Amino acid sequence: MEWATGYADTEIEDIHGREVMLGIGSDDGIRIWLNGKLVHDHEVGRGYSANTEHARVRRQPGTNRILVKLVNYLNGWGFGISLPKANF
Repeated sequence: MEWATGYADTEIEDIHGREVMLGIGSDDGIRIWLNGKLVHDHEVGRGYSANTEHARVRRQPGTNRILVKLVNYLNGWGFGISLPKANF
């Protein structure tokens, strides 16, 4: 699908609040919100490659909601977000 916008959302649980570094990859433009706060915004035309960008975020104890907006220009599209494992 060309010249399209899509959204994805998910929730993650965290026992302890912590600052983490998200690894981000997208094809093409991407915006990411964590718990309603915009934490990453990059309008770019490119192919997907994992962890090409990073965003330092603060997860809260309990449920954390991630919302992603992905904008596609031409050809394929997709995104990936990596989260570090919790250290207990």
